[in-house]
Amino acid sequence: APTGSTADIPAHYLSLYKAAGAKYGVDWRVLAAIGKNESDHGRSTAPGVTSGRNFADCCSGPMQMCTVKACSNTWGYYAVDGDGDGVASVYDPDDAVYAAGALVRDLEAIVGDDPELLLAAYNAGPGNVKKYKGVPPFAETKAYVSAGLAYIAGLR
Repeated sequence: APTGSTADIPAHYLSLYKAAGAKYGVDWRVLAAIGKNESDHGRSTAPGVTSGRNFADCCSGPMQMCTVKACSNTWGYYAVDGDGDGVASVYDPDDAVYAAGALVRDLEAIVGDDPELLLAAYNAGPGNVKKYKGVPPFAETKAYVSAGLAYIAGLR
């Protein structure tokens, strides 16, 4: 399958992206691009995806949400028990994707619904998107946005 087609997305993740997008009124393709960028839809073996924290010692889970005070513990605010099992776990795709949907909904209220700005805000924070009046000039964020937009373009 071509990179970016829905064939690249595990069936469970695809249904989660679409359901969370519908629940929070956000484009499911933005959620899918975030999931691809952050953990290859949970398939990455990098630190922090299934346990612990990432290389920067701040983010966890398949959607790589901040779990420490240094970056505002985004997970603590947005934690959702997406699968109704009684536990909101940053490592559980059901919970993480729904939490990311809620976060993206709130990012839309700050930066608008342009996928470019949403991806930049998810990666670098909405304050930086506002400060730079667009995608911040950080190499990581520029690459994140570029990869995410290319991924979205291939989804159908």
